[in-house]
Amino acid sequence: MPVETAVVSGDPAKAIVDYAAEGEFDAVAMGTHGRRGLSRLVFGSVARYVLRHAARPVLTARETDADPVTDYDDVLVPTDGSDAAEAAVDHGLAVAEAFDATVHAVHVVDLGSMATRTGVEPPTRQLERLTEAGEAAVEAVAERARDEGLDAVTAVEEGFPAADLLDYVDEAGVDLVAMGTHGRTGLDRVLLGSTTERVVSRSPVPVLAVRPDSG
Repeated sequence: MPVETAVVSGDPAKAIVDYAAEGEFDAVAMGTHGRRGLSRLVFGSVARYVLRHAARPVLTARETDADPVTDYDDVLVPTDGSDAAEAAVDHGLAVAEAFDATVHAVHVVDLGSMATRTGVEPPTRQLERLTEAGEAAVEAVAERARDEGLDAVTAVEEGFPAADLLDYVDEAGVDLVAMGTHGRTGLDRVLLGSTTERVVSRSPVPVLAVRPDSG
């Protein structure tokens, strides 16, 4: 395949973001560790900055003992049904279509978030309402996948999003996670401290992180 190379000077993180913005690139692919130390996590590193600032989707991969991924047979697409998550769904389905992969549409009802909510709605009713919304969200993704001729499965879990999504990756043999950097917590919330941050830092498989405004 055609290859272009470039060597630029300056702060690595900013230089990568600027270079990606200036060129006609569809995505940025990079590791979460580098010469600054294999024991150093992505956050506080070049990759962290790129994840937070790049206008393009960012595909990150962490060094693990697992065999390198050569094919994507199972693609996990977490969703909360928000418009902000829709861009990640688009990209996840595109990858799945390219590899004829099974799409796993998953929603996790955040019990931690429920505990901090205020209001008069009984917890049981609140859980039922959030579960119903999650079921509608995953079914919408699955329907889109099936319309593209792809196999799709859905799951709605109750717990803590990052931990449960990582458990799902292991249990379902997922090869790639495609997820948004924002969700119902608000478009003004940055990646840092979010579910996406935790998944990227711990996932044994590549993660495609997509901003709502990604091209």
